[in-house]
Amino acid sequence: MEKIEQHINRMRTALQYISPQEAMKVLVAEDVKPEIAYLAIKAAQLANRG
Repeated sequence: MEKIEQHINRMRTALQYISPQEAMKVLVAEDVKPEIAYLAIKAAQLANRG
């Protein structure tokens, strides 16, 4: 769980500079499972809105 939170926090920052598609590529390149990467990006997007 801690690892997912780290991904979310990193993606909150990353999404200010790159698109969600690019962020997905970064996570997948780091051997993060696609479904985990997707959830981390979606959570980061929601967190950035609030």
